[in-house]
Amino acid sequence: GDLAGVSGISGRSTESLAGQLKEVPFDSRMMKDVVKLSVYTPPGYDDSQDSYPIVLVHEGEVALASGNQAVVLDNLIQNEKVRPSIAVFIKRRFYPMQGPGAYPQMFAGELIPHMLESYRVSSDRDDRASMSGGFGASLSLMSTLPAGKEIGRVGCHSPFAFEMLHGPIKGIASLPTERCKILIDWGEFEFRNPSENWNMADQAKAVAEILANAGHDVTTDSTPVGTDWICWQTRSEPM
Repeated sequence: GDLAGVSGISGRSTESLAGQLKEVPFDSRMMKDVVKLSVYTPPGYDDSQDSYPIVLVHEGEVALASGNQAVVLDNLIQNEKVRPSIAVFIKRRFYPMQGPGAYPQMFAGELIPHMLESYRVSSDRDDRASMSGGFGASLSLMSTLPAGKEIGRVGCHSPFAFEMLHGPIKGIASLPTERCKILIDWGEFEFRNPSENWNMADQAKAVAEILANAGHDVTTDSTPVGTDWICWQTRSEPM
């Protein structure tokens, strides 16, 4: 009930979008691979000359499949709860034990310039956002903070950032680039393992503190939900 009420997505699929969702292959020289993208453009995009906000969604395949994020955004736009926006779902998974590899360099050095050249994107960095959930939220931070000159906002649902990622995030957060506005939310019933003494809610709080200490404008929110996209999508409107 909450899911349908907040996001208005009950029974909807990407086939019912008022906007358009297109598959776009992106040939990355830095990653030496083709990165699959799904690009959402809002209703009226093709018939206007306006510039639009943009959100780049990391681990985009699971955000689409499990979070129904294209439908959520489309619904919020139709209900005039958010401005008409472009969304780019980047279909590349992040495995922390393997590290991000060349992904952050691809994101900042290739993908962002490509999107700015290929789509009518607002020139205001506060109209440009990067977001994801779980391990993808950590990837969003590691990829976006070095590109703070181009992107002003970051959204993180429940960043799964074990201590092994705290050092890299702290180093990246302290880089001499423009500071970002960052929203971090998490559920009160996050993944946890008392026998190994870890709780992802605590990790989210620790990451928020690291970012705030580095001078970023951090907002946090905790709600009585669980984790993963089935819960995160109930938080899609404020995110």
